[in-house]
Amino acid sequence: MSNYSIKSVVVKQEVLRNFKEEEIDEASLPREKFTEKEFFDSFNTYVETLKAQGERIQASTLEMGEPTLHGTVLDLQVPNKTIRDEVHREEAKLLGFLRKSLSNYDISLNIIENEEIIHKIRVTPDEKFARLVELNPLLQDFKRTLDLKLVF
Repeated sequence: MSNYSIKSVVVKQEVLRNFKEEEIDEASLPREKFTEKEFFDSFNTYVETLKAQGERIQASTLEMGEPTLHGTVLDLQVPNKTIRDEVHREEAKLLGFLRKSLSNYDISLNIIENEEIIHKIRVTPDEKFARLVELNPLLQDFKRTLDLKLVF
C-alpha cells in the first residue's frame, strides 16, 4: 500500500485509534504499606539484578550514596551532576521495580547532589595496599614481619 493513497491514510488513522494508550486511573493503583527493611531489601535486589545483567555502572551509581527513606520518598545522594543525570535516566526502571515489588505506587525518588560522598579511586599500588590495610590491619603486620617490599 502506498504511503500517499487515501486507503493508507484511513488505515493509519484506524491503527492510531486502536493503539491509543489506555488512561490509567492512578487512584486505583495499590498503595500498600511497607517497612523500611522491605524497601531496602527491594532496593538492594534491584541493584543486584543490575549487576547480574551486566549493568555494573548503573548499579555502582545507585550504591554511591546511602539512600534514605522518608515516608514514600527515596532520597538518593550522588556526588555530581553527571551521576545525577545517570540516575535520572534509570529512574523510571528503578521506580517501576520498587512500586511493583512493594505494591505501592506513591513511591518517588529525590536525587540530591552531595560532593562529600565522592569515593576516591585508588590508582597507585600504595593506595590500594593502604585500602587493604584499612579492611584488614593484619596485612601491615604481615608485611612488617616478613620484611616485604611491595613493588608493583
